[in-house]
Amino acid sequence: MKKSACGNPKSSFQPTIDHIRPLSQGGSDVLENIIVCHCDTNDEKADDFPHWKANGKRYKAQRVKGSRVAYEIYKD
Repeated sequence: MKKSACGNPKSSFQPTIDHIRPLSQGGSDVLENIIVCHCDTNDEKADDFPHWKANGKRYKAQRVKGSRVAYEIYKD
């Protein structure tokens, strides 16, 4: 995926930036809390955290040991 596709609604990838821990739930704008995903996936996840369902699968986020802002995503 090209970086230029991010934020471009005409891109076939329709990528968007998502916060693993949403800002509304105390997340922050740091790289460890941000992922690139398809806009439909981002809409499905919404502000759900630490468990959510997207693309017909369940996921959970767990904080990386020793970090206050980094998360890893696992299938739930």
